[in-house]
Amino acid sequence: MKRHGAYTLEARASRNPRMNKRRQAILDYIRRYHEQTGAWPSMREIGWSVGLTSSSTVAFHLYALCQLGHLLRYPHKSRSYRLPEASAS
Repeated sequence: MKRHGAYTLEARASRNPRMNKRRQAILDYIRRYHEQTGAWPSMREIGWSVGLTSSSTVAFHLYALCQLGHLLRYPHKSRSYRLPEASAS
């Protein structure tokens, strides 16, 4: 039986893979955090920076940013989202 409205994170993010103000704010925060600390922010820190309390919503936006090519993700690692230009150096 197929459940309507129950989509995976990947399916939901791929239906709306465009940049918006929230995603730009997340990207700006990641860049700024890394420049200031030399480390990468956690999902909770990213959420706090843009006013999100749900880690699922943060994950949704991070996945969409990966789909757009603005972020890279290293699976099975904590704080695994990286900027492509930081990974090249």
